[in-house]
Amino acid sequence: MQPDGCWHSQQAAERALKAALVLEGIDFPFTHDLNALRNLLPDSWPVRADLAELTGWAVQARYPGEWPEPSVADAIRAESEARAVHNAVEAEFRCRGLYAGLK
Repeated sequence: MQPDGCWHSQQAAERALKAALVLEGIDFPFTHDLNALRNLLPDSWPVRADLAELTGWAVQARYPGEWPEPSVADAIRAESEARAVHNAVEAEFRCRGLYAGLK
C-alpha cells in the first residue's frame, strides 16, 4: 500500500499546484516536478516548502528501475507534505472567496 500512498500524495500536491496556476492564469509545462510548478506561482502564494522528495514518488511509481520499497514512514511523510500543499492552496482560494468546501 505504501507505494500507492506515496504516488497518490504526489498526485494530490501536483493537482493542487496546477489548480493554483490555473487560477493565476499561468501556463505550466507538462511536468511532475513540484518545485518547478511551485516556482511558477507568485511569491504571495503560501506554498514554499521544498517538494523534491514528494516529486520523486511520481517517477518511482511510473518508471521501471531499482527503486527502494517505500516504508510506512515514507507514506506518512508524503501524505503530510501533500496535505500541507493542499492546505496552503486551499487557504489562498478561501482568501479570494473561491472555496465553498464540500457539503
